[in-house]
Amino acid sequence: MRILRLRLAPPLRMTTGVMAAGVSGHYDGERANNVRPYGGGQMKKRYRLWALPYGPEAMEAAYRERFCRVGADYVLIYAARKPKLPCAEVTEQEAHRLTGAETKWLLDCNLTLIAEETQRQSGAILADMSRKLDELEAALKRQQEIENGEAEQTDE
Repeated sequence: MRILRLRLAPPLRMTTGVMAAGVSGHYDGERANNVRPYGGGQMKKRYRLWALPYGPEAMEAAYRERFCRVGADYVLIYAARKPKLPCAEVTEQEAHRLTGAETKWLLDCNLTLIAEETQRQSGAILADMSRKLDELEAALKRQQEIENGEAEQTDE
């Protein structure tokens, strides 16, 4: 079995959580990148970051994917499925090796996915916000009645 070794950029000092910030705080090697839709559910697609050695096959594979970034020595693909070519997953432990531009690109990819999911779930978001506002209004009325002595306080 051939081991794929990639030479990524030298370590870059990044603040803790930079990688997680673009993925709703859910990036690890086990669960991959999850975009959490509104209401606490999860999308069915899980995106992962893959690194491929630079070459014509990698370039061709990259341009077939929605999210790709070509570097000098390697190609990054952010996809829900593993590319068919030999590649290595870039896990959270290796995230420090990404350059600032690559980290920004990854965050932009995640923001795109989050925006699309938010747009798709906009009806549910509005309904939930309306319900929460109604609950808040009822709670405020109860509190006002308690303060005015019109109602007895109950533990909820």
